[in-house]
Amino acid sequence: MTPPELTRELAAAEALRRVAGRALADFEAARRRILDSDEPEGPHQARVALRRLRSHLRAFRRIAAGRALAPVAARARALFRLLGPLRDADVLVHDVAAVDAATLTRLQAEAMRLRAEVRAQLAAAGAAEFAAEAARALQSTGWEGRRAGRPAAKAAARALGRARDRLLAHGRRLASMPDADRHEARKNLKTLRYLVDDWGVMWPARKVAPLRRRLRALQDALGVLNDLALAEARGQIDAATAAPRRATTMAAAEAEWRRLRQTRPFW
Repeated sequence: MTPPELTRELAAAEALRRVAGRALADFEAARRRILDSDEPEGPHQARVALRRLRSHLRAFRRIAAGRALAPVAARARALFRLLGPLRDADVLVHDVAAVDAATLTRLQAEAMRLRAEVRAQLAAAGAAEFAAEAARALQSTGWEGRRAGRPAAKAAARALGRARDRLLAHGRRLASMPDADRHEARKNLKTLRYLVDDWGVMWPARKVAPLRRRLRALQDALGVLNDLALAEARGQIDAATAAPRRATTMAAAEAEWRRLRQTRPFW
């Protein structure tokens, strides 16, 4: 995904339009891919685009008047949740090795069933119109609050700072966090990564690169842990089978978490 074109002095509202517009375009491309292909990238990229959109709308809600953009965010959330079961099914088929051939066949059949259901549900939910309708809502000026005209870099710096603080508040050690807390940390990590990816273009690339690198590495490690937990919860693997990979991945995640906490903000 190519980041949207932003400048530091661009009005925050216009910058949000560009960033959100890119996420909406990505969602529409992924939605078409879901209809045309059985590959797992369609649902995955659609969810990434929707999460990215929601992250930006939430992070920059202070430049909107009241809850003017809440309908767009709520609709994105509903579509995101609709795609969740299919994404989980695809992960079990493609990202975590099945115990045996019979299990793999069963999981593939379940994924195909869910794919058919999701295609029908997307149509019923008006997903084909979502990107265009949300873009029109964002292009209007009715949602802009009194802070909408402030420089994009200033608004972004504040949003990045809040997102970083929220993430690091989870604690100094990942391994000692309860599973629910680590899951929330992973979601907050994604939010910060999306903000860095899309808004970091307003800062020199060499300053942004260290934080971006840490975020991606940590997200990859936490993603593996999440996939293992999903497979174990669904009975695809047992705790003993998952334990060695979980231990190795947790150690890598812990090291990246420590490095991330030591990485200075670029803003």
